[in-house]
Amino acid sequence: MPKQKTDLKHKLMVPFFAFMGLFPYNVSSAPIEPITIPKLQTEEISKNTTQIMSEISKNLSSRTSIRELKHNLHEERLEPYQKLVLETAQQLEGKVKYFWGGKPRKIGIDETWGQPKKVKSKFNKTYGTIQPYGLDCSGFIAWVIETASNGRINDNDIGINTTTLLAKSTPLEESEAKIGDLVFNKKGNHAGIVSKISPDGIMVIHLSQTLGTVAETSPIFTNNPEDNLTEFRRLDPQIINKLVDTAKIYSNPFNYTLE
Repeated sequence: MPKQKTDLKHKLMVPFFAFMGLFPYNVSSAPIEPITIPKLQTEEISKNTTQIMSEISKNLSSRTSIRELKHNLHEERLEPYQKLVLETAQQLEGKVKYFWGGKPRKIGIDETWGQPKKVKSKFNKTYGTIQPYGLDCSGFIAWVIETASNGRINDNDIGINTTTLLAKSTPLEESEAKIGDLVFNKKGNHAGIVSKISPDGIMVIHLSQTLGTVAETSPIFTNNPEDNLTEFRRLDPQIINKLVDTAKIYSNPFNYTLE
């Protein structure tokens, strides 16, 4: 009786399936019978494949940017202490004037804000003039952090000028920045707080002499590159931990009413 012929395709496929453990390797085995998939199952596989390809197509056509993905991530994972810092800062937006040398005297509302006061700090064009009392850029940040912590953080912890704020923080790449981080200009004499990360870019809330009051703007808010906020930093862990502890107690920031 003549030996059964084994075609080339069979010779190639048998060792492969044997390697996968589907059946014992035997070159002389009879040709493999084709597997018949029921029509209903075939239609289901086709339907699922079509759905998957449709979703991929939608994602590709939307051209979702890395910045947008990062924005969505931040929105979903905004930690309670970040929310506390952000919403505390926003309560002074448009309400407290810039005052050269203005520092926080207490947590919460300072009744002397807005009252006429002589500028005593030097090295500024307003020195010696009478201005509505308020805060300067570092005073604003210190007030936000101290108030958000409900007094757990004080001037000694965070400092009251940009030099001490720099010393109490560590540098970051812009891509690493989160809401609540600090951002400085290249000269180190102006700073703000990261308030938003969106597909359109990063926003900061700060108290600028140029703007005159607390405002949320792009970090690039002047025509002078050295004045724009481009140097990102994160507060030291000891400070953040105190904010985290406060956020466990106070789910909402303190609500102050300013005229």
